Order: sequence, then C-alpha cells, then structure tokens
Amino acid sequence: MSNTTWRRLAFLCMGGALLGFTFGIWGVTTAFHRPVAFYIDRASGEVAIGGRVEPSSEAPSLMPGRIDVEIVARRFTQSWAGFDSVNVEHNLAAGLNLLTAERWEEEQERLASYEAERGRSFAAHVKLQGIRTTIDVEEIELERNEATGVWAALVRATRTQTLDHAPGQAANTVTQDVRARLSIVELPRDVAVPHAALVDQFAIEITVPRPDDELLEETVRDPSLAATE
Repeated sequence: MSNTTWRRLAFLCMGGALLGFTFGIWGVTTAFHRPVAFYIDRASGEVAIGGRVEPSSEAPSLMPGRIDVEIVARRFTQSWAGFDSVNVEHNLAAGLNLLTAERWEEEQERLASYEAERGRSFAAHVKLQGIRTTIDVEEIELERNEATGVWAALVRATRTQTLDHAPGQAANTVTQDVRARLSIVELPRDVAVPHAALVDQFAIEITVPRPDDELLEETVRDPSLAATE
C-alpha cells in the first residue's frame, strides 16, 4: 500500500475516534443533566420509561398525582398484608421497595431480629405454614397535606387465608377485614421511584371474626409477623 493510502486510513481512524469521543461526551451529559421522561397511563397508573428530555422548569410528570399515590397504597397493602407461603419472598421484597430508606432499614432490622430470635427467617417460617392468601382492596381514601406534601391514605380490604390441610379434611379458611393507615411522602420521579411516592409510616388493623361472633381487633405495624405466631 502507498503512503497516501496509509495516510487516508490514519485520518479515517482519527475521525472515527473523535466521533466516538463526541458521542461519549454527549451520552454522559445526557445521563447527568437531562431528566428521564416517563409515560404515565392516567387510567391505570402504570409507568414506563420513555427516554430523556430537555431540562425544564415545568415538569409536572416528575411529581406524583393522585393515581400514583393510590397505586403505592394499594400495592403496599397487598404486599405487606397479603403474604402467603408461595409468594412470601416476593411479597416482602415488593413491600420493602415501597418504603422510604429509613423505613426500609427499620423493617430489615425487624426481620433480622425475628430470624435471630427464632432461628429461621420470617419467610422460611411462613413457607412452613402452607398459607394461601387472597386480598381484595375495596376502598382507598386519600388526603394530601398541602403544607407538607404528605398524603394520608386509608385502605380497606378483605383478606382470605387458607391453611394447609390433610386430604379429605375441610379447608381451614379465615376471612379478615384489613385497614391500612399509611403516610406517603412525595419524591421526584426517577427510575428507582417510578410512582414518585413511598410509604414513610404505616399501621395495619386486622379484624378477625371469632366463632362467638365477637370481633378480635389487632393493631400491628406488621400484621404478617403477628398473624403466624
């Protein structure tokens, strides 16, 4: 090959390297300075990532709407009060992912203490019980504190649990009323917090009918840890 050909190849390589470097700088700038765009189905509340957009002082989609808060309240209640032996690990993970960082650490410590005291994890304990659970959310009431941006949510649901039973025996089924009172904080919408809201405080009431038609009301922060004692 002649010197002219080599020079042309060298210039092409230099041009390609420069072009790659330019695109690399653009990609880094985009990642750090341009917010993620989200497609939000306002009917279902489902969120999908749609890429990145130019920065704007007006970004209404980055903060939660009522439907976002309702979905967080519904999913947290279904996960934290609706555990069963098949899906307990998924239930716990889904519920923990809907908590603020402080609450997440607190609940992880509670689960670790449970395992240290009993010699097995809560998930392992629930698996041994053979619990099958369905939980139907019936109503969600929401109220926003305009001064703080914190939402108060009251979730009413019905939980049906069936315990393992020997073949030929009647299933042991219990129907319970669930009331979850949640404090939900607003956060900027991003990949880690697609609904722009997380649960910061919660208390759950379980109402269990007794055979004598009296009502036993249990108020616990984590009904799952009490229900299988």
